[in-house]
Amino acid sequence: MLLDQLLTAYSRFPHQPGKGVLYERLMPLVSGAWKVPRLCTRFGVRLECDLNDKVTREIYYTGFNRIDCRVLKRFVRPENIILNAGANVGYFSLLCAKWMHGKGAVHSFEPFPDTARRFQRNLETEPGPPTHRPLVPSSSLGLRRHCRNERSRPGQPRM
Repeated sequence: MLLDQLLTAYSRFPHQPGKGVLYERLMPLVSGAWKVPRLCTRFGVRLECDLNDKVTREIYYTGFNRIDCRVLKRFVRPENIILNAGANVGYFSLLCAKWMHGKGAVHSFEPFPDTARRFQRNLETEPGPPTHRPLVPSSSLGLRRHCRNERSRPGQPRM
């Protein structure tokens, strides 16, 4: 579909005011083209995007605001330990891991099983040896762990 190809090409241009509004208005016209997930690269990180999901569709077509990513990059240091709760498909987790150059650690947790599986696929899609991916997706693929201690009632989640 030509409109989908034009929007994909437009996604390579820098973010500017109104870009998101343009995409939101045109999305209903191109939704028929979203049959299979697509790969995209943002800030050097490759992601599989299921365009039927709003967040990954936003990543694919508009990315996140480059200014936000630049600000985040200033705070990330190679020796950091980063916790990304609600990691979704791993966009910020993969970015932080890339910026840390294989040092430090990124612990990412995604509570929804389908989204956690997409995150796992994105870990596999990202090039480079596993030692350069210090990420820990939710080991239970979305299942919450419950613990008990003297202050909690049985089965009550505690942090």
